[in-house]
Amino acid sequence: MRQLLLVILCALSLQLAHGRLVWQNDSAMAAKTDAPRCVFRGKLFSGQQDEISNPAVGCTVYDGVNTYFGPATPMGYNVCQMWGIDDVGVFAQVESSTANNLCKSDGTTAFTAVCALEPVHRTLLSRCLIDCGRHTINSPDDALGDVERRMLLCVEYASGLTGDAGGNIWYSAQPVDSQAGDAGTWYKIFDTNCDAIKHFHGGTYVHGKGLYVFTGDTDIQSSILFVSTADLPTLIESPSTWYDTNWLLGEGDRAAWSGTVRTNNILIGNTQTARTVDLVSPDGKVAYYWPDCVVRELQSIIKVDFYDTAVHPCGNYSTLASGLDNTGWYGGVDKRGLVYLTNASTWGTDSLLASQNAYVEIYCIDPQDDSYAKVKQIYRKDFDPTRVGVTPAAQQYYGLESSLFEYGGAMLGRFPRYGLHSLGDTTAYAEFVCGSVPYHKKAGTSYLTNGGFTNGFAGWDIETGANNNILAFTSGSAQFAANDVITGQTSGAVAVARQVGQLVSGAWDGTAIGYVRVDAVNQAAGIFQIGEIVASGEKTATINGMNINDIIDDPTGGNGKVLRVINKSTGLPGYPKYMPTLTAAQKVAIKNGLFNYSCKVYHDSACSDTKTIATVLGYYGSPGAVTLSRAGTYRFVENQWRTMDITGMFGPTATTYQLNFYPDMSSSDNDYTLLYVTDFNLINGGIRDDEVEQLSTPGSRSGALYRGTYLN
Repeated sequence: MRQLLLVILCALSLQLAHGRLVWQNDSAMAAKTDAPRCVFRGKLFSGQQDEISNPAVGCTVYDGVNTYFGPATPMGYNVCQMWGIDDVGVFAQVESSTANNLCKSDGTTAFTAVCALEPVHRTLLSRCLIDCGRHTINSPDDALGDVERRMLLCVEYASGLTGDAGGNIWYSAQPVDSQAGDAGTWYKIFDTNCDAIKHFHGGTYVHGKGLYVFTGDTDIQSSILFVSTADLPTLIESPSTWYDTNWLLGEGDRAAWSGTVRTNNILIGNTQTARTVDLVSPDGKVAYYWPDCVVRELQSIIKVDFYDTAVHPCGNYSTLASGLDNTGWYGGVDKRGLVYLTNASTWGTDSLLASQNAYVEIYCIDPQDDSYAKVKQIYRKDFDPTRVGVTPAAQQYYGLESSLFEYGGAMLGRFPRYGLHSLGDTTAYAEFVCGSVPYHKKAGTSYLTNGGFTNGFAGWDIETGANNNILAFTSGSAQFAANDVITGQTSGAVAVARQVGQLVSGAWDGTAIGYVRVDAVNQAAGIFQIGEIVASGEKTATINGMNINDIIDDPTGGNGKVLRVINKSTGLPGYPKYMPTLTAAQKVAIKNGLFNYSCKVYHDSACSDTKTIATVLGYYGSPGAVTLSRAGTYRFVENQWRTMDITGMFGPTATTYQLNFYPDMSSSDNDYTLLYVTDFNLINGGIRDDEVEQLSTPGSRSGALYRGTYLN
């Protein structure tokens, strides 16, 4: 009886979880687009030549208000795929009966061909273009040497026919982001095509972990390959090691495989479970996929834990559900962290295959508890070769032509113009799906919150440590003394000297750098300026660096108070950090707990730095040992409020807990930062946010769990 009750309760729990995952069509968003392709710099790119009224225009663009014709694609070519990479460009794969080109545009000017792909007349899959971020690479194909570059990859979806079996991987790696992927910058990684596989299905780069590449189609050809972030440059610098040894891509290299294969550089291989076209990660820690196969017992939802490395450094995988209908296909993740997986309905020569049904389906997964539900079905039209223009053959797929992505609060994905229709209407063909699942966050306890500094820091204390509230000098008349009132002679800003112990006498004659710590600055009359003279009575000095924070009225037009952060890094000792500290009672309350720390940040356009900030959840042990859990570096656009967050686990032994954020600056990079911060929150449980523009390489994971949020 107890076992039966437990089963009933488990089933009820799953049903309740599934009850939260219900698809809602978004007719308002659907009315604003036609055949959605990708998002680029906040704009939705849609359509292709045969779908819009102007045949000279390759796509339409919706900017959130208006829809207009976008960049033209080459005449006579069909647009097959499109990808947007905000600080690089928007890319399109176009093909004709005689050519297969990757093209690039800046989002306004016409697309131009940048790479001639092989084989001719072969559509790339949606994950075949991969943005790997920035890495220090010594490319053998140019004379730039060992420099940091933006790295793009394009894996060929070869046809597997004689002469182009397996295809190749192209790369473009340029020091300037916007020049990555330009014409003349693409090179093949391998000297010969990859004959051990039929073709590449795509790949994904997981920030801070590494690159995962998908291959197919038979068991021995199917694999999920891995190269760590640290080793990624060697893929270009020493490709033969990866071709011959690590990935086994040459003819006959995999002949000795027996059973499911797992190595340090192959997550899974030699099984249809390894055959996939997507790997969808909500957080850079785990991912989900649905194998691209027609064997029912292998038609599953697979979860990959990137950091379960007890067996192999590429991670571990497990099955959440198996025996599902249909062939796994593309997926996507929304900004709240929900994962969507779709499948494709597969037709044989004259009927559906035994493991298939008559629908294209969308499943939704909540990574908080791995609950999942089928949330959308779209009825497919019976196979009609006259509409496709091909002879009936086995395994004709009907599914999305693009990965799912979010725009305007809706998940969007594109279908072919044939093969699908709305229920009850055999002449209306679905071109895209538009909708999403409402997400009910689990309630969390807010331990600390500040809605805008209306009443000061409201429980937070921005720590004035050794690197906070300081002015740096390289020349002056005499040292300031404690309690001296220091006034900017140009700006009118006023501060009181709090500590002078960091002053160096040589700073006053230009032979060294000196510092003075000050109390919070009254800058109502202005902001201290680099190069201005500050004075207290007859004592003067010239500022060459500073790190100042104070609470002011929101200068961006909002109500309430914000923390203003001003940094000029030249001469400052290390990284300026801002540390809201906790009370003794709060420290006790959060031990052994999982918490989310977040705040809102506004980068003023006066900044000269790279607009990057790091978040840290951490604690100091005893005596003096430091353990930090760092989510990584966030890159922000200017003049917009954005949220940054990190989720971490506080351990049981720490004595001083801190929740930090700091500009990504060094003592020598000469950057100037002016930013505003508000809405600090420390909340029990991992609460995701959707406003971060980009998350780059995460740092150390020692001592704590973490999850940083980024747009996939």
